[in-house]
Amino acid sequence: NSQLAREIELAIPRELPQDAARETVLAFVRENFVSQGMIADVAFHHMDNTNPHAHIMLTTRAVGPAGFGGKVRDWNDRTH
Repeated sequence: NSQLAREIELAIPRELPQDAARETVLAFVRENFVSQGMIADVAFHHMDNTNPHAHIMLTTRAVGPAGFGGKVRDWNDRTH
């Protein structure tokens, strides 16, 4: 039952142009997750459809020059 990653599904307003939506989501991910040391994988879906959204997969372990380290349990706090 180990937790290997965290996933966030993010709805994107249809009114935003695709380029602006992508840049907004990527800026959000950089500011809120990558800046804390997480690695994020972002996948955009249905950007030209009625349900644009993004899936964000986040690491649970810190990564440094030596590779993956221990889990950072503070990242599970809902304030993040």
